[in-house]
Amino acid sequence: MLMHNPPHPGEIIQGLFIEPNNLTLTDVAKALNVSPSNFSRLINGKIALSSDMAIRLSRVLGLEPLTWMRMQADYDIWNAQQ
Repeated sequence: MLMHNPPHPGEIIQGLFIEPNNLTLTDVAKALNVSPSNFSRLINGKIALSSDMAIRLSRVLGLEPLTWMRMQADYDIWNAQQ
């Protein structure tokens, strides 16, 4: 089965939540109660999504924590197979 490169969760956050709603990374980081620099690293795919962040994202942006974690797992598994 051919699996296409799944996006990092940060790409999903940027493309489906931040850009369409004209939000800033700082505004979302504040709502998540995390540092803007840490959130920026997530958005830019420099760090993996943690379970804590999945819960925070669920509360602020919606989607279930497990949905966020599956996005990270799909991304990680695809990259490990390359």
